[in-house]
Amino acid sequence: MEMTNEQYEQLVSRLEETARRDPGGYRRRVALLALLGYAYLLSVVVILLALAFFVGWLMWESGKVNALVIKVGWIPLALAVFVLRALWVRIPPPEGHELTRETAPELFATVDEITRVLDSPRIDRVLIDGEYNASVVQLPRLGPLGWFRNYLSLGLPLMQALTPEQFRAVLAHELGHLSGKHGRFTGWIYRVRRTWLQLLERFQREQRYGAFLFERFFNWYAPYFHAYSFVLARKHEYEADEAAARIAGSGVIAEALIAMRAKADHISEHYWPGVFKEADTQPRPVSGAFANLSQVLRGPVPEESATDFVRRALHEKTGHSDTHPSLADRLAALNYPPQSASSASPDWVENLSFEPLAETAAQRFLGADAEARLAAQFDEVWQRGISDSWRQRHRYVVESRERMAELAEKARTSELTPNERYKLGELTAEFGEAEDAIPLLRSVPKPNPNYASANFLLGQLLLQRDDDSGMAHIEEALERDKEFAVHGYAILYSYLLRMGRPAEAQRYKARLEEHGITIVESHS
Repeated sequence: MEMTNEQYEQLVSRLEETARRDPGGYRRRVALLALLGYAYLLSVVVILLALAFFVGWLMWESGKVNALVIKVGWIPLALAVFVLRALWVRIPPPEGHELTRETAPELFATVDEITRVLDSPRIDRVLIDGEYNASVVQLPRLGPLGWFRNYLSLGLPLMQALTPEQFRAVLAHELGHLSGKHGRFTGWIYRVRRTWLQLLERFQREQRYGAFLFERFFNWYAPYFHAYSFVLARKHEYEADEAAARIAGSGVIAEALIAMRAKADHISEHYWPGVFKEADTQPRPVSGAFANLSQVLRGPVPEESATDFVRRALHEKTGHSDTHPSLADRLAALNYPPQSASSASPDWVENLSFEPLAETAAQRFLGADAEARLAAQFDEVWQRGISDSWRQRHRYVVESRERMAELAEKARTSELTPNERYKLGELTAEFGEAEDAIPLLRSVPKPNPNYASANFLLGQLLLQRDDDSGMAHIEEALERDKEFAVHGYAILYSYLLRMGRPAEAQRYKARLEEHGITIVESHS
């Protein structure tokens, strides 16, 4: 019997309490559960090899060999080899432009200093990419035998968004994941999870006849192991924040987390939509997107937006789908701000401001010339990657505006059909004014096949105007067409958070999680 989402959440809650009471004992339980998975796999391998050997022995003793007997002996041998190959999990290394001690001496000196203080293993390769993120990855050179190579991946946009001191705290958080036995143990647990997923995926993809040997055990084992390892990963996030606080101070890492979240929301909701809007008029991707991004990240965040972004983030609750705790819980663990009001309505948020940075981490650790070269390199990669979808968008806009003009002209001389009213409303909402689109969408009758779509779009337009009646329109669309579910729940969740109604928002977050959708914060 498969574990329900509710049962999984109850299990995680119980395990979190167990981990708090006895951290060392909990680690041992996770290790034993991981070993149980390996023991099962190896036991199946031993049985399969024994069966193949037994068939071979029978052929030897009888002196008779035929195709059927060979096939019977070959099947368990092939399955055993298949499982052994799955145990050798190959995780591809992260991609990015490699930095060296010669090109970024101060960055490497800072990394060396932090690894000494935290007793973390040496970083073998430092990579930089165009992502708004930072991470560490520990990969074994020899599969299950170990001999690890450690990668530190840094996002240029993240370095452009933070001060050198804040970025140093982020480095300490990431390197804290490797401190002591923390990193190696976590990496091993991660590879156990990957082993099982890889094995089942291969069986399903290649339609192996031996899948029944693993599916029943996996259906029981996977939810328990995922829950146990999830709690461990969540605990490690708090420990990594503690490591960052030891290196840089709790206030610095807390301010870094706040700045990361606010600027992530700022660029995702304002900067990148503006860049992609250029596809409406430009047939080719614009150049300089990453160079311009650096100015936006270094510059101020409008005070009203900053307050809204952080307040919204603080209303989010720690869930069971993302190992990272919520921003509110991370700040509370760091005791930030000291002796503040409750996180439900923190007064300090109203006084937040993000002024232009006098010096960014990218300027300090990379230098202006290297930063500009990397931005140009990532911009070129971005342009190549988006060129096809950009051209498709441009063609769609040209054709849609022509169609909108045709329908608007027809509406001046004759009455539009319900389908035409919906289409004109849809195009007007996208390329015209919402006030003009709303009456067109309201006029689509119930029997029409576009009724659900019209309600869904109408609901979005009303919510954009902070009109609560839009929720009812989206809910009605969801009842009529389940295909709107994920998008609709996400819209309602975001709207309620924006309106300062987190308790109501949790209802839609739970529905998203039931659909396997994780609400991911911007975090290190």
